Amino acid sequence: MIRKAIDFANEKHKNQKRKGSNIPYIFHLIDTANIIAQVKNDEELITAAILHDSVEDAGVSLEEIRNIFGARVAELVEGVSEPDKSKPWKQRKQHTINHLRDESTYDIQLLECADKLSNIRSIYIDMQIIGDKIWDKFNADYNKQKWYYIELVKSLKNLGENFIYIQFCEMVNKVFNIKE
Repeated sequence: MIRKAIDFANEKHKNQKRKGSNIPYIFHLIDTANIIAQVKNDEELITAAILHDSVEDAGVSLEEIRNIFGARVAELVEGVSEPDKSKPWKQRKQHTINHLRDESTYDIQLLECADKLSNIRSIYIDMQIIGDKIWDKFNADYNKQKWYYIELVKSLKNLGENFIYIQFCEMVNKVFNIKE
């Protein structure tokens, strides 16, 4: 199932790159899956990590994911997908925060944390290379990103002592220069 998901995602995201780079997008998906695999030996959760951006960014339907990979994988992908990309950035991010805090299962929180850990690590690396110009890559500036990541940390606190949550918190503090 994992190999099938990698092939599927590689095809669906084949022309996509990470924001502001020449890095093929598939590397983010593999990184997210790798983070999950280090925490939980769960083939469906790892598969969902590979497919987590397919609906939002590659035009794949949840029905297609359900038909190919099963109901649980589709539910996990749905749980980390923004329902309406046409809404303003802040409104979409607030929905994500509320959903994670109030409605999400532990596995959906874990998947979201792995995705955001992969993202914040990339941001940190890019900061070392291009400095504050990193924020020009995004739809939201430094202050909005800082707000979003701080709120994500709060909304994922149910993950507690899970080492990927701890790493995520540490990277958010490092990137946004937050002193504990």
